[in-house]
Amino acid sequence: DLEAMLLKLGYNVPPGAVLEAMVDVAPGVVSQYDNMRLAQGLGSLSGLRFKLGSLEVCDLLTALRMREGFSRSEWQGLKQVFDRFSEGSSEMSVWGLSRALRWVGHPCNLNRLRDVVADLDIMGGTSAMFDFRAFIKVLRRCRGKERDRAVEAFRRCDIKQYGVLDRKQQAAAFSALGCVDESGQTAAWILHEEDMMKEDAFVQIVQCYRIDNLERIRKNAGFTCAEVNCFRQIFSEFDWDGSGDVGRKELCHLLEFCFPAYANSPVWRPQLVALLEEVDTDGSSTLDFLEFLHLMRRIVEERDKDRLKLERLTILELGLEAQEVNEFRKLFLGLVGDVGNIKPYLEEFLGTEQVSNMLMSSRAFGDRAFHMVDSLVIKGLLDADCRGSMVCPHRKSQHKGTEEVDFPAFLCIMKKVADSSLMDSPKQKAKDSCFAG
Repeated sequence: DLEAMLLKLGYNVPPGAVLEAMVDVAPGVVSQYDNMRLAQGLGSLSGLRFKLGSLEVCDLLTALRMREGFSRSEWQGLKQVFDRFSEGSSEMSVWGLSRALRWVGHPCNLNRLRDVVADLDIMGGTSAMFDFRAFIKVLRRCRGKERDRAVEAFRRCDIKQYGVLDRKQQAAAFSALGCVDESGQTAAWILHEEDMMKEDAFVQIVQCYRIDNLERIRKNAGFTCAEVNCFRQIFSEFDWDGSGDVGRKELCHLLEFCFPAYANSPVWRPQLVALLEEVDTDGSSTLDFLEFLHLMRRIVEERDKDRLKLERLTILELGLEAQEVNEFRKLFLGLVGDVGNIKPYLEEFLGTEQVSNMLMSSRAFGDRAFHMVDSLVIKGLLDADCRGSMVCPHRKSQHKGTEEVDFPAFLCIMKKVADSSLMDSPKQKAKDSCFAG
C-alpha cells in the first residue's frame, strides 16, 4: 500500500530510503528485523511488517521531501559529486550539471536536460546556475523518468498484457532501453533465470544496470554502452589499416562523416585542432578508440554551447515566454523521438515534411489554408538561417540542400504559424491546436 501511494504521489523512492525515513519519523514502527534488512540493502518493501497512521504518513512524506527521496549515504555522495563539478562553488553551470548527471549514470543531451529543468521550474531565465538543491531535484526527476521509460518499455513488449515478459520479450525491452553491452547485445545477467519477469522486477533490474555500468560510462566519456557500440562501428569503418588507431587523414574523413558542418568550417577548425591536441594524451598524432570517444564528447559539448547561445538569442528576438518555449520543446522532442541510442553524435532534427504534416494534422488552419503551411515553414527557416549565420557561422543551412529543422528553427516556424493572420487567435490557438494534433 505504501509503495503504491508513493508512486501515485510522484515519489520514485528506493525502498531503503523509505525505510530509513520511517526509522527517523516512527522508530517504534520498524522492527529490528527490518532494520537489519535496511543495513544490508533493501530491494523492495514487500514483506516488511509495519502499519502507519495518517500523521506518521505525513511525517514520512515530509522526511522524504527534505532529502528528495535519497538516503543519507546517497545524499552525502551526491554532495561530493556536486562539489566536484561545481569546482568548489555553491552553484554549477548547465555544463557542470550535464557532466554531473553523466557521472552518476544519467547522461542527458542538451534539449532533454532543458526539458527536465523546465518541468521543475528552476531554470529562471537564460543564464541559470544550479545550487545543490536544484541538482538534487533534477537528479530525482531523471530517476523518475528512468522508471517511467522502463515501465513503458515493459508494457509495450507485454503484448498480451499478461503482466510478465518471457526471455525474448525481456531482451527486446532491455534493448529498447539501451541496456546492452558494448557489443550491442543484451547482457546475459539481466535476463530472468525463471524465464518470466514481472514489471517491478524489470524496473529494478534497469536501475541495477545503470549502477553496474557507472564505471564504464565514466571511462567512456559519459557515453552509454549502446552509444559506445555505435561509435565503435564508425571508428572501425575509418580505421582503414585495422591498427586500432586512426591517423589525421582517417580522422578528417571520420569527422566529416559525424560533424560535416563543423569539420568544414574555417571558423571552427582552429578549435577542432585544439581539441585534438587536448585528447591526444600520448602525443602520437593518432587517436585510439578511447581518445576518440573523449574527442566526440568534447565536440558535442562545444557544439551544444553554440546551440544554447543560438537558442537563447532566438527566444529573445522572437519574444517567446518561458512557458511557450517549454511547451514547444516538448512538442519538438515528442516528434523527434530518441535518436541518441542510435546515433549519439547527431543533433536532434525534424524534417520539413514532418513539421508540415504536424501542422496540417492540427486544427490550427482548419480547412482554409493547407496550401499556406509550406510557405510558413520556409519563412521560418529563412528567419532561422539569418539569425544562425550570425551566431554560429558553421551551422548548416536549414533550407538549402537539406530538410533538417533544429529546435531554434522549429521555434521560428512556430512563431510564424502563431503570428499568421489565417488564425482567429494566433498565438494561443496555434500552440493549443499543434498539441491537439
